[in-house]
Amino acid sequence: RMGKFMGKGFGRLEINPLSAEDSAKLISRILPLHSDLMAHVVRAARGNPLYLIQALRLMASRRILKYHNQGWSLMDGAEAQLPTTIDELLSKRVERLATDPDTSKRIAQIAELISVLGPQFRQSLVKKYFIQLGRAKDLELIGSAITSLVAGGILRRLAGKEIGFAYEHDLIQEVLAAQILTENANTLHQAAANSMEFAAAHSGVYAADSGFLANMAEHWSKAGDEQRSVDALIRSAVTAERSLDLASARHLYRRAENALEALGETSPRRSRVQRDLASLYMRRGELGPARDLLGRSVAIDQALGDQRCEGRALAMIGDLLTMQSSYSEALDTYRVAT
Repeated sequence: RMGKFMGKGFGRLEINPLSAEDSAKLISRILPLHSDLMAHVVRAARGNPLYLIQALRLMASRRILKYHNQGWSLMDGAEAQLPTTIDELLSKRVERLATDPDTSKRIAQIAELISVLGPQFRQSLVKKYFIQLGRAKDLELIGSAITSLVAGGILRRLAGKEIGFAYEHDLIQEVLAAQILTENANTLHQAAANSMEFAAAHSGVYAADSGFLANMAEHWSKAGDEQRSVDALIRSAVTAERSLDLASARHLYRRAENALEALGETSPRRSRVQRDLASLYMRRGELGPARDLLGRSVAIDQALGDQRCEGRALAMIGDLLTMQSSYSEALDTYRVAT
């Protein structure tokens, strides 16, 4: 998932499943179990550390454990029935966040709805999102639901002036989102995108967050509105460039150009994206891709009869030729540009 929206460089490290011995060591550090119960949990986890942690939390929430002889074991008559998959296990964890069945069901529904917003979110955005969904009746429960999700180890509080949260593990968010996005996915993504548009329009914090804007673009795309998705991508790219995050800006401009190409759009908007992306390539010394983009920008401007923008692209080509020490050709290009 890293770099999905922002395109930042990252390393990849393949991690194999934990061995039975390492799984047992991890369990012992968290909640020392007696040997039979530990062996059962280790077998069920099959080397997945997230499963191990969530399985321990599930058993603790069921109140089926007792402590004796410096370890935990099952209470008399209790059974350690664990789900076979991590998806089922996480669902069970969310279902048991409240003792009252009705409250527990509503918390689970809220958790699933919130998961559509992504791995991180601010509480103020959640309220706007629920209003967009037409679920104002749930507003009074959102605060307590989030508190239960934090207490249950599903969410964690983020540092900062504004109240924000992140999932303890991205897979938790993915599992919850997958459960609710089987139906009405367009409606949910559209509600998320609309709430984010409102937030960006009324808060400088959101408007200056390129990652937030890129996430909004993803929601618009999944809601089937590619035009608004491209608009959000461009805003995200501009914001990243202004904050000097040039690697992310290049990635976002490329995404916008690819989307515009897929739409078959020939417009001033696309010509501007091509020039902005070419400028970033030139700053890195990648003159070949920059020249190609500027050539396409000139072609669009000529088709539109936009001499002003055509002149800008030609002037940039002149700069590029100067960088290549092609001074005579650069001078000719400058003359045409003016």
